Amino acid sequence: MTSVTYEDDCLPNKIYLNIHYTGKGAFIAVYDRMKETMKKVWEVESKDWWERLFRYDTPDGSFQATMFVDKTLDRFSKLVIEVQMQGLQPLDGSDGFVDINFGGVIKTTFGGNSVIENFDNPIYRLTVRLYRLWFYDKQRRSYLKIWCDKKLLEFKRTVQEILNIRPDQGESLLEQQEANLI
Repeated sequence: MTSVTYEDDCLPNKIYLNIHYTGKGAFIAVYDRMKETMKKVWEVESKDWWERLFRYDTPDGSFQATMFVDKTLDRFSKLVIEVQMQGLQPLDGSDGFVDINFGGVIKTTFGGNSVIENFDNPIYRLTVRLYRLWFYDKQRRSYLKIWCDKKLLEFKRTVQEILNIRPDQGESLLEQQEANLI
């Protein structure tokens, strides 16, 4: 059965936001708190968070991790947030660094669940188009504003607080992007 998926990037002008931290214990300062911070900001349970990649090279202290949050918003839409971390934590105790990149997408899928909800069916296709245009696009815009714009900014500020980095000023990520502050 055929379905159609619409994807919107949370950050229209960039793929990821970036935080750079240099200091002692860079790996421990970030990695140990990231799971709980992501779960708290996006209001998900442990089953909706996962780590796809973790590498730690003992000889030079380099590390890399990629984590995801998968938040179901409604019957059709879900939010997927990706956080990538990579850096260096020297074994001699000197200052290390970590670069944190994060962003996300909202995915909306119509059809594919049953014979009736087959996107090859012209009646279903027309119904979905009308539903999207008259009702659902407004809902998706509110998801972008709340779950992308506000929550990504909250996540950025929370991580900056954890790392004792002065938070950026601004009301929203979209406003900051337009002002080229990010």
